[in-house]
Amino acid sequence: MSHQLHIDSLVYQLPSKLLLNGIVLSMQTSDIIGIIGRNGTGKSTLFSILFGLKKADSCFVRFDNTVIKQHKLNKIFSYAPQFVSLPTQFSLSTILPRQLINDFNLESKAKLKELSSGEQLLVQNIYTLILPQPFCILDEPFTGISPIIQEKLIQLIKSVSTNKGILIADHNHTLLQHTCTKLYTLDQGILKGVPSNSSAL
Repeated sequence: MSHQLHIDSLVYQLPSKLLLNGIVLSMQTSDIIGIIGRNGTGKSTLFSILFGLKKADSCFVRFDNTVIKQHKLNKIFSYAPQFVSLPTQFSLSTILPRQLINDFNLESKAKLKELSSGEQLLVQNIYTLILPQPFCILDEPFTGISPIIQEKLIQLIKSVSTNKGILIADHNHTLLQHTCTKLYTLDQGILKGVPSNSSAL
C-alpha cells in the first residue's frame, strides 16, 4: 500500500541556537532519502523529533490525508538511532527472521550482548527496517560494518523500500549516493535538495 508523508514548518530552538529552521520534507513509499550534514547540524535531532522522542517548537505533519500530532509519529516511523537501544539480552532468533540471520551470516542462538558493537547496530538496523511502520529512519547505518555487509544492507534497504519510505543519515556519502533515490543537505537549520550528480558531495 502506498503512503505519502509531508512535513512542513518544523522548527527546533536551542537556548543559544536555532537548530532547525522551518524544515520541509515530502516523501512517499519507495523513496530512500539521504540526509547529509556535518556533525552538530541537527540530523539526529530531526530524527528524534520525527520519531516523537523530542518535541519541536512547531511542526506540521500530514500522513496521507490526515494531520498527525507529534506524539503519534512513532506509529508512522520506526527508528534506529546511532546507539544500541534494543534489549541486549534478546537472542537474534527472537528479533530477526531466520532468512535474514542467514543472509547476514549471523548466529541465530547468539544474544545481542554477545555481538560486537557494529554487529549490534547492524541487527538493530535490520530489525527496524522490517517493523510494520510505513516509514523508517536509519541514523548512521553503515558505521562499523564491513563493505560486504554494507552492500547486503543496501540491498535490504532497496528491497524494503518497495513497501515503505526510508530516511537515512550517514557520513559515507558514497554509500548514500549508491543507496538513495533523493539526497538532501542539512546546513544552518535548512534542508535543501541535492541535484543528481552534484559536485556538492
